[in-house]
Amino acid sequence: MDSLEHDLRTSIAALDEVVQRISTVNQIVENIKEFQRINAPERTETIEEYYLSEINKWILATDKKNAELEKKEKHLLSTQTKYLAALKKLKDLENKIQNTTEKYNYCKSQIEKLQK
Repeated sequence: MDSLEHDLRTSIAALDEVVQRISTVNQIVENIKEFQRINAPERTETIEEYYLSEINKWILATDKKNAELEKKEKHLLSTQTKYLAALKKLKDLENKIQNTTEKYNYCKSQIEKLQK
């Protein structure tokens, strides 16, 4: 009987300690909530407003990236245009060289015929 009474008293003491710890934790949580209320009274932003502002920030960042990509695309297009123009000039020069070479060979053959 004494051991049962001793076990009961020990269990009650342990429960009292747990209840005290829980009440201490509850007090800490309440103090934190009160501290937050004191430090942030001007915060009236709702969740919807928060997410709208985040979406707006994302849209602005995306617009900025799109503008940069468009600028790079325009630069690339102008570079490609210049490259194609240079290729066309190069092809024209190759044709002129070929025509000149053919004329030279023709004239050379005519001179050789006249010298014979």
